[in-house]
Amino acid sequence: MSERAVPQSFIASILPFMVMCVGMFIALLDIQIVASSLQDIGGGLSAAQDQIGWVQTSYLVAEIIVIPLSGWLTRVFSTRWLFTISAAGFTL
Repeated sequence: MSERAVPQSFIASILPFMVMCVGMFIALLDIQIVASSLQDIGGGLSAAQDQIGWVQTSYLVAEIIVIPLSGWLTRVFSTRWLFTISAAGFTL
């Protein structure tokens, strides 16, 4: 005999999606904060305009390195644990 799948409630099915969307928004917001505050970062470091461009470049290179690494970490840990640890690390 086959068992029927118990339908999930609307909140139980949409809540993980909403949490994921908030996490993606925070990541995009972080990139925009770095991009929009380059002048202030340059002033704080007494760097010229051509030198301060490396701040954004190094930030994006680090992000590009982490993207494939996150696929491997998702297999080692679960997606839920990796997202929770990443969000906690970002908050700290």
